[in-house]
Amino acid sequence: MSYLKIKNVEKTFGKFKALNNINFEIERGEFICFLGPSGCGKTTLLRIIAGLENVDSGEIFLKDENITKKHPAKRNMSIVFQSYALFPNLTVGENIAYGMKNKKIPKDIIQKKIDESLELVGLRGQEHKYPNELSGGQQQRVALARAISYSPDILLLDEPLSALDAKVREKLRNDIKDLQKKLGITTIMVTHDQEEALSMSDRIIVMDNAKVVQVGTPQDIYENPANN
Repeated sequence: MSYLKIKNVEKTFGKFKALNNINFEIERGEFICFLGPSGCGKTTLLRIIAGLENVDSGEIFLKDENITKKHPAKRNMSIVFQSYALFPNLTVGENIAYGMKNKKIPKDIIQKKIDESLELVGLRGQEHKYPNELSGGQQQRVALARAISYSPDILLLDEPLSALDAKVREKLRNDIKDLQKKLGITTIMVTHDQEEALSMSDRIIVMDNAKVVQVGTPQDIYENPANN
């Protein structure tokens, strides 16, 4: 049984076809990259999995449950955006705690989760700082800590490294991959960077013109790219 199954998903915005008959399956613990040029539909697909966009047709199954119409808050997924999306008026610890407080998690467990997640992303001792006191790479680590703090079923990453400079991007790329392996979280990352996809993923889903054009391991994609 697949962990996540996307079946015949379609999405249109006005006259623009964003997703055209999308089908694939993901296994538990896999690191998947959606790779393709801007406008190909990869971010729309990520948002549909998260529940932030509705499908026009098709179905989404998580652990054999149909979640197509399930509210985003009920899907137990975390998403990290390119723009960090941190609250500037909240400390690092308060940013991480925000979602857990909304879920009515007890304070002692929240503090434990803050400590654990900051340790995992290499920001131990930064709990009381504000986002503007951190570098871009550190802010993205806070966003990642927040995302993993309540043990999501799926971690969704929407081009999380594209706003960072090359040196920071390479370091964080390796750290995200190591963290994903350590925690075993099923992870889907959107990227237009071929090197990023090849170095980080277990499998790559290549998209173009609203369609999936190839699915395979990094080696498969590199050695036998689809002839689009």
